[in-house]
Amino acid sequence: MGLFSAPAAEVGVETWQSKRNNTNPVWFKDSGMRRLAFWMTMCCMTMIGVGYDGALLTGLQANPFWLSYLGIMTAAIALGYIPGGPTGSFLADRYGRKVPVIVGAVLAVAGMIVQVTAKTGNVFLGSRLLIGFSNGMSYCISPVLAAELAHPRQRGPAIALVGSIIAAWTTFGTLNIKSDWSWRLPVILQAMGCVVQLFTIPFAPESPRWLVSRGQNDKALEILARYHANGDQNDELVQFEINEIIAAHQQTLTNKNIGTWRDLLATPGNRKRVYICLITSIGGQCNGYVIITYYLPQILKTVGVTGATQQTALFGGLSIWGLFVAVPAALFVDRLGRRKIWLMTYTWMLVCEICVTALSATFENTGSKGAGIAVVVFLYLVSLAKQSRHGLNVAYPCEIMPTHLRSKGIAIVMMGGYIAQSVNQYVNPVAFDAITWKYYLVYIVILCGLITTFYFYFPETRGYTMEEVALLFDGPTAVFPEHVEEIQLDAAGDNKETLQDRVVPELKL
Repeated sequence: MGLFSAPAAEVGVETWQSKRNNTNPVWFKDSGMRRLAFWMTMCCMTMIGVGYDGALLTGLQANPFWLSYLGIMTAAIALGYIPGGPTGSFLADRYGRKVPVIVGAVLAVAGMIVQVTAKTGNVFLGSRLLIGFSNGMSYCISPVLAAELAHPRQRGPAIALVGSIIAAWTTFGTLNIKSDWSWRLPVILQAMGCVVQLFTIPFAPESPRWLVSRGQNDKALEILARYHANGDQNDELVQFEINEIIAAHQQTLTNKNIGTWRDLLATPGNRKRVYICLITSIGGQCNGYVIITYYLPQILKTVGVTGATQQTALFGGLSIWGLFVAVPAALFVDRLGRRKIWLMTYTWMLVCEICVTALSATFENTGSKGAGIAVVVFLYLVSLAKQSRHGLNVAYPCEIMPTHLRSKGIAIVMMGGYIAQSVNQYVNPVAFDAITWKYYLVYIVILCGLITTFYFYFPETRGYTMEEVALLFDGPTAVFPEHVEEIQLDAAGDNKETLQDRVVPELKL
């Protein structure tokens, strides 16, 4: 498939759906699925901390105590994320998916303690670098663990959760505290997700796919059976999953660079995956919404909203609005499909940003109060699109990456996104102050390029297991249901060979 050729048509072989499965079709009526949902929620606590930080920094920019005390240091945490991703990937591939999440949570809590007790700008800056590094380590792996544990019918919406709402209204609620605690208290609450993970993730199940890569096939089968079939190891879906996972791992062993960073560029399919990861991450930052997220107070000043309380209240409302949008959007990920969501949301962002540009120009030239109010309305509409596709920024790369490269793929997503964010946070305020509304024109052009790329280059992954997605990138040589039959065990017990007897070589790190 060429760089801008149309994606292959959907194969439509949703094989896992035809398998008998010992679970209730309604997840909350099934004990195994409820337990699985709990562990996946614990994984998403990292995302709450990450989303919290974005909202926290925007709210605090409207807080005069924070501005006068320490200044704006929004780029520091992004710089910490960049080395955090590869570190988390290394730990996840060598020691298991849970280890970097736990280590990251410990470091994040330590960073919070330093940050909230900071007396100087340098100490505050150092604490944010530490929090960025720790969150980068956890954020790189938490969605991977959630995706690799998920039941096939849960995977789409399961990792499309966001957590920025808590921060915005906490910041608003503490704004009227006439002391440094108006910014220290929101910073303390930022660590709550990590504290929860410290007490839960050590007891979470390990990824079955990582266990297979380390030769622990029987343990992987046990976990799949417990959470995907209420303990029935002979369940058709569970047998299908474990054999497909083993087949996928065996297929990768022919590559001498398996599991290394070099492997990311070893095949056309992997190069396409890396390109999509970079487009996903950089596009998530360079679409115009980043101006709204981190510089909303400045934007509101350009349209006549200057009071700190009014600015923070509007941002709190923006986050509440985001919550009501994000939850239904996550539930419709499997129904609408990934491609449609990419195309619909970015097209909507393009339309809204064109309107914001025109209205901001009108306000600047005429001072029209109506134009200023309309800008705020369209900021909410832009948020509608952003929150609708927010979960796909991580969920989609998780789906397209094979097991042995999944953590590295998410590390690339993080590094690309936060490098772009770091650049944005230095360039955006200068450009926005210099040319105000005209700066939106740059992002309008970028959005047009992103929409074109999504249309021609992003395949639909709905209806595939994580192993079957390889067919869309690697062609007929990829593991597919037909290949699974070659290693299918006799569920009736005629074949005395156990899964552990068929241990395959471990991944090379």
